[in-house]
Amino acid sequence: MEPERFEEIAYLAEAIAEEHFNNNRTDLLAILAEKNIKLIKGNYEDCFLGNLVHHSRKFYMYLNMDQLSENQQPRVRFTIAHELGHFFIDDHRNLLKKGTSLSFNTNHNNLTIEKEANHFASFLLMPPDKFKSCAKNFQPSIETVLQLSQSFESSIDSTVIQYLKLDSCAGLMIRWNEDNSIKSWLCSPSLCKLAGINFRPYLRTINGYFGELKTQFVREGLFSIQERAINLSTWLPAITPNSNQDVLGLEQTIKLGKHGGLTLITVS
Repeated sequence: MEPERFEEIAYLAEAIAEEHFNNNRTDLLAILAEKNIKLIKGNYEDCFLGNLVHHSRKFYMYLNMDQLSENQQPRVRFTIAHELGHFFIDDHRNLLKKGTSLSFNTNHNNLTIEKEANHFASFLLMPPDKFKSCAKNFQPSIETVLQLSQSFESSIDSTVIQYLKLDSCAGLMIRWNEDNSIKSWLCSPSLCKLAGINFRPYLRTINGYFGELKTQFVREGLFSIQERAINLSTWLPAITPNSNQDVLGLEQTIKLGKHGGLTLITVS
């Protein structure tokens, strides 16, 4: 996503959140009501999580309760916020008004559209000023990410990404798949500057590392936090061991149920 587009979508989402922020959360149902978008919960097997449809001059938002559940409010809220992104981003809304599916059409870049809606959702649920104000009350750690996720009722994945994007700490995030492979990773701007790297640096492969940690979770409990002190060069081959950039950090890993795990390395 181009930086200008990134800023434009973030600003739009933040402005909408500012108007609908109650009890420390963005009131998504109030936004739906204001825009006369009917929310429909149903069972659609594995077709989608959420789907925004325009029909007879009205918008309808479908939530697939085969993939979502009422006790997964952060995931439900992110899905609603994502679909609201399709409504508020002009290009997306105009396609829908023309009867074009955003998910099942090869005439446009689905990946870009979905990334833009995810970006909108993150800033709608976690407006930067309020998020950073809350984050600064806690020491950088994975516990803080969990606390922020609870406070903003946002998913852990979206919360840790926002935590790093907004440079709430000098940190590196590694998201694990359940099969022990790496799903994604991200560096905060301050860690990039400190280490002289970019946001998506090469990671050093440590075979079986998450698999070993899963054994520890079985022993100590799925809600435990596995942690150790490491130098940045442990994960980042671009950093020369024992150099000025090879600073010591705290590595913490949590298990995310059946969805793999999350490692956060923070530097003081």
